[in-house]
Amino acid sequence: AQALANAGAMLDSALERISLDRYLSTGGKQGNHQLIWEALLTLPLAELETLASNEVRYETRGWYELALLARQHDNDLDRQLVELERWRRGWTRHPAADLLPRELQQIETIANNRPERIALLLPLQSPAGLIVRNAFMGAYYNLLELGGRVPSVRFYDTSATSDVVALYRNAVLDGAELVIGPLLKEEVALLHQQAELPVPTLALNNIEGSTPASRHLYQFSLSPEDEARQSARLAWNDGHRRVAILHPAAEVRRSNSFAQQWLALGGEIVSQTAFGDEYTTTISTLLELEQSNVRHRELDRLLGRQTQFQPRRRQDIDFIYLVASPGPARQIVPSLAYLYAGDLPVYASQEVYSGLARPVDDRDLNGVVFGESPWVLDMEVSGSKGIREHFPLEGGQALRLQAFGMDAFRLYPRLSLLEPGQSVLIPGASGMLGMEENHNIVRHLVWTTIKDGTAYQRD
Repeated sequence: AQALANAGAMLDSALERISLDRYLSTGGKQGNHQLIWEALLTLPLAELETLASNEVRYETRGWYELALLARQHDNDLDRQLVELERWRRGWTRHPAADLLPRELQQIETIANNRPERIALLLPLQSPAGLIVRNAFMGAYYNLLELGGRVPSVRFYDTSATSDVVALYRNAVLDGAELVIGPLLKEEVALLHQQAELPVPTLALNNIEGSTPASRHLYQFSLSPEDEARQSARLAWNDGHRRVAILHPAAEVRRSNSFAQQWLALGGEIVSQTAFGDEYTTTISTLLELEQSNVRHRELDRLLGRQTQFQPRRRQDIDFIYLVASPGPARQIVPSLAYLYAGDLPVYASQEVYSGLARPVDDRDLNGVVFGESPWVLDMEVSGSKGIREHFPLEGGQALRLQAFGMDAFRLYPRLSLLEPGQSVLIPGASGMLGMEENHNIVRHLVWTTIKDGTAYQRD
């Protein structure tokens, strides 16, 4: 079951664990139920709905129904509580009825202790700050329209001050029970150093590799380092062991994070190469094609005649990890094929995808694998009604910020669920949200590939 999960076959992993559950002790069942739950939460909502309606096996259908109630109402704690009680009455003999997944066990406590007054610290004079604000309030009004319970929200403009710590303290003095923000890394760094933060604080950026001085500070960000580490783990689980890394000369955050994670897993880095504008020359050097040409010329000299020849690339590379935006990537991937490396799998950074449907342009990216937000892939996200229409955006980075703002609202009542070492995931618009070390909330992305120029969730 774990091997299936590592390979990304989450439904198969869940089904395997459901079939094994009856043979486990009570202690074993609790951990097994948590893993079944996490696997099912990764499935698209539409797929869960189809599975639940078509399943006839009691235990399996019960699991589908349980996951479905959580996914359909994951923006509304009160509705989740009502639906959970209805599920328990209808599934009294189900194994999960007495051993619920961890977050469902705590949902009533969370609902009763959610903050009533929230302060948002955002740069409201910047495009990024406005995108996050609008997305947060879009999710807020969606819940309000459904009759859900919402907190009072007050905004504080970090663009208008050079002292974000003083602004934070003003928000607390004004009665904030939870602070969300700031957004800019340098402002988060200032809060990061504060030993005493009086209320839980969800910073919308992170300080890489550093633990906050206060236990009340949580970090949530669109971290390129987190994304790169996930790509390394995916490639490792796919069975690859030797990588060649290609990255822009001016961009080292993703490539270095990928490299560090790859080495920690036990992988080998055959080459870590920066590219400029001469993609073909860089790739030819990486693949050692000139050495192949030299050997051919030497053979012709020894034989005294010209022989038929096709250059042979180096054979010690299992795959390419590419850090590139769409423009360079659309030239680099075809260049790999032209230079006899079209058989090498290409895993790429998230920015390889523009976020726009451009099947003609993106045919050059066919087969490339990358992590993406469910929102950018136009997957169904609860609590998102009308947000695309009221706040239309174009481009992957703007859409990722929009998903990020929606998830800040989704997280506000659930921070106490997310503790380091606890296996808890929250479905979000930007990915499955879970806590790692340093109070860092990580987005577990949807693995995506390009087929016929269009982005699809990877099978």
